[in-house]
Amino acid sequence: MKLGDDETQILENFRRVASSHSRHFEARRDHVKDLLGSAHNYESGVFREGLLREFLRDILPKSLEVSTGFIYGFDEVPTSGQLDVVIWDSSHHSPVYRTTEFVIVPPEAVVSVISVKSDLDQRKTVQEAVANLLTVAPLDLAFRHRSHKHSLPPITKFLFALRRSAQDGRVSQWIAEIYRDALATDATLARPVVEALSNIDPLMPSQDHTWVVERVFLKLAVDIDNHGSSRLQGWGPPDDINAALQRAIGSPGSLPTYGPAALCRLPYLYRQRGQLTTPFEKLVFYLLGSAYRFLGTQGGSVVSAWGDFNPVHGVRVGDAAEIEDAGAEPLLDPERLAYVPRSNRGLPADALE
Repeated sequence: MKLGDDETQILENFRRVASSHSRHFEARRDHVKDLLGSAHNYESGVFREGLLREFLRDILPKSLEVSTGFIYGFDEVPTSGQLDVVIWDSSHHSPVYRTTEFVIVPPEAVVSVISVKSDLDQRKTVQEAVANLLTVAPLDLAFRHRSHKHSLPPITKFLFALRRSAQDGRVSQWIAEIYRDALATDATLARPVVEALSNIDPLMPSQDHTWVVERVFLKLAVDIDNHGSSRLQGWGPPDDINAALQRAIGSPGSLPTYGPAALCRLPYLYRQRGQLTTPFEKLVFYLLGSAYRFLGTQGGSVVSAWGDFNPVHGVRVGDAAEIEDAGAEPLLDPERLAYVPRSNRGLPADALE
């Protein structure tokens, strides 16, 4: 049984095939731009978005469609911004409206959304992409969180750039700043996140609590040019959470809390190494995992293969996520939130709304 380690890939044959998908995508990515030049950047961008959708149709279950369009709010919640990629379940849900490539779909139908950019070289570009993904969060919270006997899984949110940013070291900071500002000014977003993180068990977090965080924050931000880079939403703070959890095993009261809302854990954005799997392969891994989670079907061997887990046992030795603690960015500021529970601040529950 091959379980690998931090330095060794498990599925060498599969890795060669997976890597070829990435190389093929990158080779086709620039065809239109190379032929038409920079004077036709818009047309080139439209082609590349279509190229990504075409690739995703080849790897995702056929019951899922890959479109561009909007998630509809039915006059209860604002409709989303226009999304470059909407992955949705057409086998069990009707669209509100559709043409060949374009759809308007109900929130319950959506598996994942992707904001596509040429690069992430400017804060404005990152801000536009994250702001677009944030338009999905209120729909996710309103229509999928406790709206059924069993909550629907979160809509997984991705940021995908076609080129590695010249400002690569600042991208995580820009993404995190945008989320911190949103949670500091928008009580509609802050309230469910604060309530979940105030009550979460840091040792054994429940699905209800972790899903609230996933409904608001992006899961993964990747760029793919020149080996690329990736950033994953995880838990922190990285400097003291592991030590605190070890102490708490014997003494639960020793766990730290953060800010006036007494948050028990914080969402962080972590850089990832690319030694075991490339950023492009990581994107496929999390997309496929989201698809099978939504469909409730078994696809563990394929998902594991893309993540370089053992496909039979679904595990591996070491950190397959390839998390780097250095440079991790908090996605919210516990001292600056648009909502604090009444019991923690002695004010009416809606005082900051």
